[in-house]
Amino acid sequence: TDVEPYKIANFDGFWYLFVKDLEDDRIKTYMLKNILDIKETGKSHTTSLEHINTTLDNVHSAWFDDAEAFEVVVKVHQDIACYFTGKKHLQSQKILEEHEDGSLKVSFEVNHFEDIDNIIKAWLPHIHVLEPVEYREAIKEELESYLKEFIYNIH
Repeated sequence: TDVEPYKIANFDGFWYLFVKDLEDDRIKTYMLKNILDIKETGKSHTTSLEHINTTLDNVHSAWFDDAEAFEVVVKVHQDIACYFTGKKHLQSQKILEEHEDGSLKVSFEVNHFEDIDNIIKAWLPHIHVLEPVEYREAIKEELESYLKEFIYNIH
């Protein structure tokens, strides 16, 4: 496969190469340690550095997908709200509402659910996915499956 290499990034201690696949014109990621055979083509990049930076500006994980970004909205419990007002967990984080009880409504622009999955799970049970509904349901099903497995294996 002919690719244009764009960026090397580290996520959770693993190095990834972001490339544009010239066959389907999509950006893909490859774990560096799994790249075994590289052949130089002699071709040069046809994409500007500005375009590469703009495209990869919101890369939050190795699960990056160059499809349209979408919004994930969460409710953050008052007990952990200070950790969201004091720090952006992703560049795209925006506080939409601050409620009287101290809780927050926060949004994130992501390209893949995996971009925010670890953030959500790290703050459970004090964070709730409001939108999109399919992501909220996926989290719920994963937690239910985990609990069933946990209860089954503990006995």
